[in-house]
Amino acid sequence: PIRVLIVEDSEEDAGILLQELQRGGYAPSYARVTTTDGIMAALERQTWDALFTNYATAQLNALNALAALEAIRNRKLDLPCFVLSDALNAEAVGALMRAGAHDCIWKGDYTRLLPALDRELRQATLRHEHRRAGQALRDSEAVKLAEHHYRTTIDSIEDALHLVDSDLRVVLANRTLLRWNEELGLGTDI
Repeated sequence: PIRVLIVEDSEEDAGILLQELQRGGYAPSYARVTTTDGIMAALERQTWDALFTNYATAQLNALNALAALEAIRNRKLDLPCFVLSDALNAEAVGALMRAGAHDCIWKGDYTRLLPALDRELRQATLRHEHRRAGQALRDSEAVKLAEHHYRTTIDSIEDALHLVDSDLRVVLANRTLLRWNEELGLGTDI
């Protein structure tokens, strides 16, 4: 299964894209939009696995691929974006790639579509896992820092302090208590 957002004024072209995805083994669920408001509403409604936008849509609906890419960038979404066109020059491709397109695919020649989609979906998964691992590390470091601050605070108390569990076993003792036990010859094995 794959959830795709299609920015395309031609229902026929959207159908061809969906057939290509099915031919590649995907079972697409999709929404087709033709306006900036449509893009925004679709992005609010659910998460998407990929976005396909028609470069020529700008001439028909005052919506272009750059606007779609800007909507994705403004929302800070990690969403593979593909521009579909039958009339792109190198300058336009460069501008689209700088704006956040992951690839530009020529309509009528979808031989690169499936490999590009597979690649970008794998890359998006890796980026997600990397962010999740980074957050787990930051959380772990925050816990260690909190434990360090807690331990430092407990040890700074001049009175003897200890915490016991429900079986009356000491689970935490501050340095003052450990020092007193040592001075009394009771040892520090608490």
